Amino acid sequence: MKVLFCNIAWMREYTGNEDGKDKPIHGGEYVDRTDDAHEKYNFSPMYFNGEDEAYCLGFYETKL
Repeated sequence: MKVLFCNIAWMREYTGNEDGKDKPIHGGEYVDRTDDAHEKYNFSPMYFNGEDEAYCLGFYETKL
């Protein structure tokens, strides 16, 4: 069995950080350096091509 472990930054809501109140923490070097994380939108509903159904997407970055 293959297992994928992801080190994602911790946030209260994962719905963006436009107001600066939900900064990501403990997510690795990039988060420490930039105070930003792409996974900040992990639980924001996304709509594609005018569809009525929302999708929940996740993000993690791999290292080569």
